[in-house]
Amino acid sequence: MKKKNVVFHIGMMKTATTYFQNIVSNNREALASQGWVYPGTRLNHQSEIYTLCGTDISWRTTEASSTPESDQFVRDLSDTNNNRLVSSEALANLTEQGIENLLSSISAPTSVIISMRPLTTIVPSAWQQSLKGGSKSTIEDYAERFIQSFEAREGSLYRTYAFGAAAQRWHNVAKASIKVIRIGSGDTWGAFRKACELPSVEVLEVPSARRNIALSVGVCEIVRRYNEKCQKNGTFDKRRLDTLISCFMEPPEVKLDEKKPTLPQKYLDTLERLEKAEWDTMSAIGVKVYNATTAKRVRMSLLKPK
Repeated sequence: MKKKNVVFHIGMMKTATTYFQNIVSNNREALASQGWVYPGTRLNHQSEIYTLCGTDISWRTTEASSTPESDQFVRDLSDTNNNRLVSSEALANLTEQGIENLLSSISAPTSVIISMRPLTTIVPSAWQQSLKGGSKSTIEDYAERFIQSFEAREGSLYRTYAFGAAAQRWHNVAKASIKVIRIGSGDTWGAFRKACELPSVEVLEVPSARRNIALSVGVCEIVRRYNEKCQKNGTFDKRRLDTLISCFMEPPEVKLDEKKPTLPQKYLDTLERLEKAEWDTMSAIGVKVYNATTAKRVRMSLLKPK
């Protein structure tokens, strides 16, 4: 009998992961009928990975443990009669020791999928996400911290977004095939499906309320100042922040202006240099790269990021 696939989609964050997860979670039954298990009932497996990994994930303060959901997740991954797919961006954050700890309790992957976007677009998107979490940082402050983390090759931002380093860690420990999807315009789902070797399923339009909608410059500044004011007064409440943001994200969207946040020019060259270093790392371990524009696999030697 042919060995079944165990595919770990480990992000990176802000690389269409919610889009992929919506499609596969909405098609659990269709996938199961074709021999693929997407464990659980939630959109993704972040909660289960949080439980199993604990403080091996840099932003977690709770030690590893078990819950009925994580126990079921482990059992589902032990089902050798089916192919299995796991999707959690937190997996990209694990150190080599963290990966070893996790794989001591669950099935090791046969392939690891990393979706990525240029760092010059990741930083504005990640900054917006930090605002949604309560940050009061300007985009310039965030870019400075991001670059410092990458240049030091340490810290939560580096571990979360350094796609080459993540590929290297999983290559070293799991000995799995590493596949990378370059997110861009075009058939993004097609690239993901080919990389994972998934069967064809129906692709439904994701409701806007379930998408990570980008905020405009004006809305970002309102949210940032709201966070700053609340933290200064000691009145910050995440639920109130979520309510405020929903006013701008839910249809009909309130944009205030159409311009999306972009980085000042002075950061772009540095981020492109740091991104090239990540590609150099992946080239050294011979990853398979899928271009989301064409959904075709291309050899690493042919892919030369600008």
